[in-house]
Formats: sequence, C-alpha cells, structure tokens
Amino acid sequence: MANIVVFGKAQSGKSTLLGYLRSELDKDFNIDNFELQVRAELGRDYEPSYLYAYIMDQGKDERKKRKGTRNIHVRRIPFINNNHITVIDTPGAEHEKLPRQKGVYLGDIGVFCLELSDVISDDFMFSSRENSTILSTLLLWSNLGHKNIIVALTKCDKVNYSENDYLIAKERVISLCGRTKISHVTVIPISIIVSQKKGFNITRKAQEFSWYQEDTLFDTLIHKVKDLGKPQKGELLFSIYNQIDKPSSQAGKVWMIKILQGELSINDNIVISPVLTKNRDFLSINATVKTIRGDLHETEENESIATAAAGEIVGIDLKNIYCSRGKLEKKDFDTIYTTCGFNRDVDYNTSDIFCFTVDIKYETVFQLNREFSLIWFGRRITFSVHKPPAITENSLYIIAKIKSRKLSLPKKADGEYYFTKLIIRDENNKLLDPYYEGTLISVGMRNI
Repeated sequence: MANIVVFGKAQSGKSTLLGYLRSELDKDFNIDNFELQVRAELGRDYEPSYLYAYIMDQGKDERKKRKGTRNIHVRRIPFINNNHITVIDTPGAEHEKLPRQKGVYLGDIGVFCLELSDVISDDFMFSSRENSTILSTLLLWSNLGHKNIIVALTKCDKVNYSENDYLIAKERVISLCGRTKISHVTVIPISIIVSQKKGFNITRKAQEFSWYQEDTLFDTLIHKVKDLGKPQKGELLFSIYNQIDKPSSQAGKVWMIKILQGELSINDNIVISPVLTKNRDFLSINATVKTIRGDLHETEENESIATAAAGEIVGIDLKNIYCSRGKLEKKDFDTIYTTCGFNRDVDYNTSDIFCFTVDIKYETVFQLNREFSLIWFGRRITFSVHKPPAITENSLYIIAKIKSRKLSLPKKADGEYYFTKLIIRDENNKLLDPYYEGTLISVGMRNI
C-alpha cells in the first residue's frame, strides 16, 4: 500500500484536493449525502467552500474550528484494482512545523500544492521569506531520500486556466526544486470548483486544460504507486506516531503506527520501547497485538484486518501488557516521540546516548555542547554533542545525548541495527534551516 502525503502552502487547497479524491474514488461515498449531513451537523458554522476539506476532518469539533489544517489527517481510501492508498493531509508551510514534519515523513509519494496565482506573483520571486518557507519543506522531503515530487498548481480557474501562466509557474517551481536533491519534478495544473462539485485535471481530462497533454494527477499517482519498491522484508520494526483515545468503537486507547519493515499480524508478541509510566520512568513493555485497524476513522468492526506489511499505516490495539514490574493496563503508560515496536525475541538497546557518524566536512558544525534535532521517524528530538567529536577514517564520529528522552532500537544477530540512516537538523543556524545525513553506529556508548 502506498502512502501519499500532500503538503505545501496554507490555503493552497490541500485538504480540498484530498477530499475531492476520496469523493471520486470511493464508490460508497456520496458527496450530496455528505453535504446534507455536514450542513445539519454544523448549522450556521457551515462554510460551503470547505465542503471537500470537511471530508478530511476528524469530526464535528474540528469542522467547527476549521481555519486551515493544524494537524495531520490520515485516511485510507480506495484506489485501483480493489487496492487502497493512505492519504496524509498536513498543515501549511506557514503553520505548525512538527505535525507537518511528521506527515512528510509518513509519505512515500509527495504532492506539493501551490496556488498558481501565488507562484506567478512578485512575492514568489523576490521574497526570501516566502521562498525559505517553501524551501525548508522541500529540503526535508529531499533529505528523507526522495528524488521525485509531484507539484500540483491549484486554483487555475483564478487565472482563467492560462497556459502562459502555467508555463511561467512551472519554470519557477522547477528552479526552486533544483535547489534541493529532488531530480524529477512533475508539474500538474488542477482546479476544483466546490460550488459546482467539479474537479479539473484531477481524475479526468478537462476542456479547460485542452492545452495540457500530459497525464492527470490521478494517472500520475497510478504510475508513481507502480514505481514504488517492494516492501522491506526482514524483522518487524514499526514507529508509533499517535495515541488515539476513545475511537468510534469500544477499544479505548489505540495507536497509529507505520510499519517500517517486516510484517505485523494479530496475536503477534511484541516489545514496545521506551514508554513512559505515570511515575515518569522509562520502561519497555511486552504485549500481544489484539486488533489491527486499517483506518482509525472507521469503526473497528469495519476496518479490522489480520495482517499489515511494511509501508502500511495502521492502528493497533494491545492486550496482555506487562513489564519487569508486572502487569500493566493501557492507562498506566504513554508512548513518547521515540517509541518503536519490534518482535519480542529480538535483542535491542535503550539509552539516552547514541553515536553516529557524519561527513568529515562538517567538523566545524558538530562541536561540543551544540544543540541539534534528530528527525526520528518524523519527530524532532533535541540532542547535544556530548563529547568532543573524533575523526575515524573519513568520517566524524559523534557521541550525542538526548534531552529527557531515550531511544530503543532492535539489533540484528551480528550486532548491527535495523535502522541506521539519520536526518539531523542544525538548530544553531535559524536562517539556512539545513539538514545533514548521518549514520547510526550505536544506541548507548560504544568505543571507536
């Protein structure tokens, strides 16, 4: 299953685009019935222009407060050949950084939304702040290892579907992406007229874009999904992103996870580490997978699945929870930013110290006591350089200490870790917003 993340500027039509895709691809979804439901639900608070955006929201409270997306929304929707995709909506580039960062990390395919009229404006060309805001998100996508991106130029109706404006915008966008490691940029003009419940160049060709001879957004997504690599085999490793209390069934607390490699099944015995108890202690817990849910927005009965593979974003419920101190209830602990899960019979290390290497050319950057952020499965974890860096071969060897957190990672039989690629953000330079690539050596202290 592919995970498609939509990110970009605020008010560029991200939520509307995803809501429109859901309404077009889900045969069981009726937009007219949904409109009647939301009108009745919100009363005077109903805003017609948000019709499709409401589809991505999580209930009445969020719809009433809608002033642009402020957190990530993850939905599972039909795609082709009875398969599904997971779509991820994120806050605008000007809004909350941490949820957006988490959403970008979850994605396998990126759709970057920009309003066409914004791109052809003078601000886009000459405002360093404007470009910096957009560029920082593109840099994160690039540093996560992605070489491809789809750029959706939205609201083309505002410029009367102008081919000339599209060509100007396309050139500017490709130039901006060229400042990152993204090597292949697909630029697609689209438009959604909410009042008419019509979308142009999204799931089908439109006369308004008669001059555009390339694939629609949907056809492009089909090609991108087919091009994705096969799921990673090997031992189970998953990251935990959200605790969700009191979902629509009676399950109580469940967790949204992304499976990074391997496979997870109902009744698997797993370790989750580290977790935080009410006494503020870090522990590892053993548990059994009770249920796996394909979509946390649906009822457990409708969306319960037996197995989930690498790449999938699902919800899990647990049973038979215990630690070294005895049996636990779900209310007795919380998962934290760094919590991961893996098979119970795998060896692992837990520590607030970790060691990694970076290119030796960054010797002047990684100095003693300087603070950085580790992008840990979409979360930002603050750490400092704990001891003077050492030079080993052609790399800089760094011992780092995390503030108020610990990491846990499983190891292979040869002692190597299943996860070694690190993305590090420099917190000392607020202007450039640079990211560095590192390689994990160990969790816990290890001699050179």
